Amino acid sequence: LPRVFSMIFYSDIFTFQFLFVLLSQNNKIKMESFGQYIRSLRTGKGYTLTELGAKLKIDSAGLSKIETGNKKMKPETLPLLAEVFNLELDKLKEQFYGEEIAMKLYKYNQYCYE
Repeated sequence: LPRVFSMIFYSDIFTFQFLFVLLSQNNKIKMESFGQYIRSLRTGKGYTLTELGAKLKIDSAGLSKIETGNKKMKPETLPLLAEVFNLELDKLKEQFYGEEIAMKLYKYNQYCYE
């Protein structure tokens, strides 16, 4: 049976309930990532990778890598993303930076308990 951990952050800066980490028996991570969030926004609006990439000034291959977690989105792209999807920039930043913090905490905990 897999072990399940959920990471939830509450503070004045972060109200973040985004990252759920599932560890399988071989300790591979499965999570809802920021890239997957972008994919769901994109497909929900019916944009292709090329269409959204043009709006964000990212080539479609780069956007595909961001969606699959093989590349990080640059923080300076967040205002464009917020504009394209009519999102609050502050909430988008919370999700973006919250994921980075969660991954650092996870890696730190893995290191401490090895």
